[in-house]
Amino acid sequence: MPRPRPGLSLIGVLLLGACAASQDDLVREKLDGFIGMPRESLVGLFGKPKTDSVRKDGLRHLTFIQSRQTESPGYHSSAWQTQTVNGTIFGRDGWLHSYNETVTTPVNGVWNRARTDHWFCRLSFALDAGGRAVSYTYDDALDCYYALRLDLYR
Repeated sequence: MPRPRPGLSLIGVLLLGACAASQDDLVREKLDGFIGMPRESLVGLFGKPKTDSVRKDGLRHLTFIQSRQTESPGYHSSAWQTQTVNGTIFGRDGWLHSYNETVTTPVNGVWNRARTDHWFCRLSFALDAGGRAVSYTYDDALDCYYALRLDLYR
């Protein structure tokens, strides 16, 4: 029977890791769907723009600020303690026997307090002369991922 090659196992693990999409990929994939939308639809989705201006490039730029707050409940994380226990026991033969064993038990761990995270996303769209989105920019992929609620679409 042929032996598996360690290099092939590593390649398999790397390929599986590459399949997972990053937040940046997910944000871009979602925002690509807004290209071609008219200004009115963008305002309907994101609310009143923070800024609305015509820049030197001749395109109209709309900037929206999206925010969201998430709550993480507190939780207890146990610590594990391993110790060797020595003792004596009466055997079936009626004689006293000594023993030792290794026992792992949970002990009081750490209480992790509840946490509130605030996510902010600055999202800008460039509109052509017809008032349709032709491009977009955003500040931080992780903030936009949560502020735009993309974690709900996975």
